[in-house]
Amino acid sequence: MSIRLYLDGLLSMKQAADMAGLIVDDLLEELRTSRTPFLLVPAEDEAPEPFNGPVVADAGPLIVFRRTGYMWLLKELFGSLRITESVKKELYMKDRDFFSFMDFLEQDEYDQGLSEWLSRAIDIELAESLSLAMMRNLPLLVDSGMGIRMANVLGVKVLSTLQVFVLARKRGILISLSPVIFRLSSMGFEAPEDIVRRLLADLGEGMPWSPPEIKL
Repeated sequence: MSIRLYLDGLLSMKQAADMAGLIVDDLLEELRTSRTPFLLVPAEDEAPEPFNGPVVADAGPLIVFRRTGYMWLLKELFGSLRITESVKKELYMKDRDFFSFMDFLEQDEYDQGLSEWLSRAIDIELAESLSLAMMRNLPLLVDSGMGIRMANVLGVKVLSTLQVFVLARKRGILISLSPVIFRLSSMGFEAPEDIVRRLLADLGEGMPWSPPEIKL
């Protein structure tokens, strides 16, 4: 039930994990092992705007980049990533040794009044991240449908995991996006096929494989 509500954009990743009695890392593991497509992009902004500098990051995308071996790409693209105390605690729950070694993850202050107001409707982790992004005028790296929708309402620029890879491809850090999509899929990190096809077509690339049929 919690996964369905998450996929429908009715729960954030943290809310879905709490509802299922899990931490975010374990919820992502369930999505991965069930090969459930959950990597999204904002429908109205599939091509990310070019920009330089840091971004604010939610816990979910950071765990995906950690599990797929692409944390280095975040440092190469953005230099540093700003995280809140709640996101840091979420990351440290299962992988403290790794994330504490990532010196480009910088804990930053946020507007507590705004985050408390936002937390009336969403979980505290997402509320703090949105508050920080608004206060610093920085994009937010987030994958949940709810997070993307709330960011749009608040005027916060959004980057999704898939858009980070597209940005890296356009900057020449990645030679091709197709092998990355294949790697993600082979590890169980799936995106809806129509989104994948559009992203690859925009870059002049084709689908490198036929995605397996996924039963939800």
